[in-house]
Amino acid sequence: MQSFLENCEGGTIESDPIFLKINIDLGDTLLGSVWSEILDLIENADKYVALDLSACSVTGNEFETYLISHNGKKKVVSLIFPDDVESLPSGGYTGPSHFSFAIKELTGKNIIMIGNSVFAGCSKLDKVSFPKATSIESNNFSGSNLKNVSFPEVINIGNSAFYSCDSLEIISFPKVKSIGTAAFTSCSSLENVSFPEVKSIGDRAFGSCINLKSVSFPEVTSIINYSFYSCPIISITIAADCTLTDTRIRDGFDSYYNSGGKAAGTYTFNDVAWEGP
Repeated sequence: MQSFLENCEGGTIESDPIFLKINIDLGDTLLGSVWSEILDLIENADKYVALDLSACSVTGNEFETYLISHNGKKKVVSLIFPDDVESLPSGGYTGPSHFSFAIKELTGKNIIMIGNSVFAGCSKLDKVSFPKATSIESNNFSGSNLKNVSFPEVINIGNSAFYSCDSLEIISFPKVKSIGTAAFTSCSSLENVSFPEVKSIGDRAFGSCINLKSVSFPEVTSIINYSFYSCPIISITIAADCTLTDTRIRDGFDSYYNSGGKAAGTYTFNDVAWEGP
């Protein structure tokens, strides 16, 4: 593989990677595994690659991603995980990225769980596809360059999962039930969000989303302190009898809602005061 990469044209810059599709048993993907050896070869060849591992097999259904110091990861521009993989565990590591700051695109056809901090700080990551994922744990994509994300099966979004994703404009989570603390804090490009099934919204979940104007949570039962601080919200759709303790929604929305019968529907701000459904 190393000689193949060395003799291939391209691969000298990130924008022109060598497409590399592999069909092999990767083993347990730990240090010393076939996966580790592949990274060694990529590092030695000193070429950027777009890596397709979809046909590879692994031991169990997990893919370990925490070979933190492995320089070979720095040359992987895109990665398709093996179809056998269902879990990307954190390995107990909670610091900056498990993977590579060069990575731009990730695909995991059958991945269900993504562990803590697996792709945190991957500042060039702008495209992900995990259509079967049901759980996104803490700090997963914080600091990434994602612009449009869709997770059709995710139920829970962990703390700081998309923290400071400045480029994030469009999000789709049709089945999410809970949003963790600071999950979308400082996502400055978000202008509107809709979560049709969410029940609870954590502390600072959308704090400092400085362009967020419209939010919809028709089934929400709990919105706690500072969930929407520093957000210029002018439209909010909310369920009846929601426990609303966030005093930082603009112009006293908490008082208006709590003292006005807690009716379900869409509330709007008319530049002077809130109007109810």
